[in-house]
Amino acid sequence: MKSPASSDYGPPPIARRIRDLTLYLLIAIAVAVAIVWYAYTSDGTGSESISRWGGLIVNTAILYGYVLKESRSFWHAWGFWLALISVLSLHTLVFMLILQHVVHWSVLWFLFMYPIEIPGLAIVCDWAVHVTGAKPRYKTNARHDR
Repeated sequence: MKSPASSDYGPPPIARRIRDLTLYLLIAIAVAVAIVWYAYTSDGTGSESISRWGGLIVNTAILYGYVLKESRSFWHAWGFWLALISVLSLHTLVFMLILQHVVHWSVLWFLFMYPIEIPGLAIVCDWAVHVTGAKPRYKTNARHDR
């Protein structure tokens, strides 16, 4: 019996994983470069810009990395990716506006985004997956027992 990860179509599973990882890294690098470039061209001192924009990059990577890790069973659903990218775009836009207009910003203030955004992300992504009719793909039944 074949495992769910194996398929007669497309590249072998390890090649798909390497391709996917490469794609994720390229996207992350592109986003980081765009934010650093924007921070460099905006007003403000160097250390202040680094704490603002660097904090945004690091905390966004932690937040969305956690959501990606916990949502692996929905990676096959296009609705999940559409919802995640939409919320990430909104997150980036809102924080860019906040960081441009707030005079004194502490890196610790980014911690307020976790209790607000994690439940919001879970609700939006679950809703999008439900609307598209996708079913989760679990390797074990461990998540069903929660």
